[in-house]
Amino acid sequence: MQSSSYSQLDLGDLDRLSNQLTAFRRSLSGKLMYAEGFHGTLSALDTQQQRLSASLDMVRKTELLQSSLRLLDMAIDERDYDQASLYAQRALNIPHSIITSQFADTVVPSTHHPEPPLQRLDNSLDTLNEIFISHFNQASQSLDQAEISRFFKLFPKINRKQDGITAYSYFVVKLIQRKFKGGMDSLDSLRALLDSIASVLEDHQPVVHKYYGSEYMVTVLHSLLAELDDKANVIFLNWTRNLSTLENGELKHINTEISQLSGLASHWAAFKLFIMSNLNTDDSMKHILSSSTTAHLLRQHINDTYIPLEMAHFKSTMKEALEANEIDEDALPYTSSILEDTFYIYKGLLDRLVGCGDVSVLKNAVDGIIRVFQQSFIEKMQMDFDNNIKPRTSKMIAQQSKVGGSTAGSRSKALKIAVCLNNLDICSEYNMRILSDLPKDSNLHRFYDPENIAPVKDQLLRLKEISDHVQTSLTSCLNTLFATTFKNPIKDCLKTSMDVTNYDKNADAQSKVFVTMFEREWSAVFDKWNNSLTANNFDEVFIKSTTHLIQLWENFVLNSHTLKFSVSGAIQFEKDVYDLLGYLSGLSNVGIRELFSRIRQISSVLNEQGSSTSRNYWKLTASEISTLKSMKLANDSL
Repeated sequence: MQSSSYSQLDLGDLDRLSNQLTAFRRSLSGKLMYAEGFHGTLSALDTQQQRLSASLDMVRKTELLQSSLRLLDMAIDERDYDQASLYAQRALNIPHSIITSQFADTVVPSTHHPEPPLQRLDNSLDTLNEIFISHFNQASQSLDQAEISRFFKLFPKINRKQDGITAYSYFVVKLIQRKFKGGMDSLDSLRALLDSIASVLEDHQPVVHKYYGSEYMVTVLHSLLAELDDKANVIFLNWTRNLSTLENGELKHINTEISQLSGLASHWAAFKLFIMSNLNTDDSMKHILSSSTTAHLLRQHINDTYIPLEMAHFKSTMKEALEANEIDEDALPYTSSILEDTFYIYKGLLDRLVGCGDVSVLKNAVDGIIRVFQQSFIEKMQMDFDNNIKPRTSKMIAQQSKVGGSTAGSRSKALKIAVCLNNLDICSEYNMRILSDLPKDSNLHRFYDPENIAPVKDQLLRLKEISDHVQTSLTSCLNTLFATTFKNPIKDCLKTSMDVTNYDKNADAQSKVFVTMFEREWSAVFDKWNNSLTANNFDEVFIKSTTHLIQLWENFVLNSHTLKFSVSGAIQFEKDVYDLLGYLSGLSNVGIRELFSRIRQISSVLNEQGSSTSRNYWKLTASEISTLKSMKLANDSL
């Protein structure tokens, strides 16, 4: 019963709540409909207000257009061109949609100007443009800087930048023409013209950039390049005619011409880099510069005229230097004038070639440089060396073996031999020094784009082949010098020293007979060469001679059928080995201790006590050790 009454109460409450919710929904729906209607009304009012504002703005701007056109015409009539440009600028700032609107077409035209406002504005601007051009040209003719500057700045205000920059370009070209006072037959005049163009571009670029924009400087450059091409055509034609009249023997004149041509190439390379870096242009400008008539003529004459002339001049001047070659007998080590003369010529040649600013020029010239260097210097030094070192008759052979003598002829021959060897040695050093200095980025960036730096360095590295050829020739000469001058005297030196030494008798442990005699004989052979040769050359001869000496000494001991060693004699022999090592080590900076390793082990075997070998003599064979042991006497009484 109680449960049933609660259920009835709950259902009744729910019905009331449902009715109340329905009534509320109806009330809210009505309010929402009212709000939507109100919002629509506001939106309509906003739209009407925007339309009214736009209409008022159109009216104001059309009125401004009308007044601007009227004042523009008045300023033109009154020749107040500065004011006219301001009115024109004011009209141009009005949106194009208003100028071309039907409302403007209806309101602005008058009986005096019935045309549409856009046409009227264009006509006025055309009139102003013609006036500005006329006045600018007049000011250019009279070089009235104030008027030139005035009208130059007015063109952008009337939206005629292209016409203004064109007129300005003509003016700049006239400036160049006035400055150009060089003859039309010298390449130096073309270099001067490049300098003038670069100077004008540098001076005028800020002004053009400020009033027109950086891109408009390209128009000026086009005009200047056209003028440059015209002049280049005439100058190269006249220069070629003059060049054809030169005789091959006129080295001074040829040097002047190749210097002019390489100097022009350097100027052109620097000019291109200046344009690309200062005008902020893209790759199209690089193409324009590279495809210009000036660039074409320069490439043609560099490849067809300059490189052949440069190689011929290099060969001729090298020949002259060789003919004037003189030995400096007061300087040690001995050299001759050909060395300094050659590298003065060579350095100048490389400076010109690198300065041309064209990788292909280097590529085309490197093989020729190597060939001329090989023929004119290296082969000449080799030939002079051979003529002085190699005996031709039996009498000369006998004299050659006594080259260490003190006759005037011997000294003269040794001097000439030393000069050839030293010239070759220093030549290689000089070449590597030049090639290490030339490719420095600070030098190359003056003439080459960053992407061309590496190829230039690669071409210059090819010139290391000169040093390779020099080293090959020098090695051959040093081998010949050793074979003809040192080989036999060293053998005699060792024999003489061994002849005064007896290792089979009781010997004084402090005796210096062997080393004393050896020093005297060795000095007679080497003293004159020690100072006359470069350190490199002397070291090469010294190491060959020392190697040969040790081999002879080893063979003398191991292959002797009569040589015997007493106990004290073996001790003396070991002392002689170490004394000789000390003496020879003091004569050169070359390490020779390793050369003495076998002879030292020989002395150790001879001094070893007992019948068993207690040490590991890795430099000697078992047979050699056995032979040495058989040479030891049982006691000193024999």
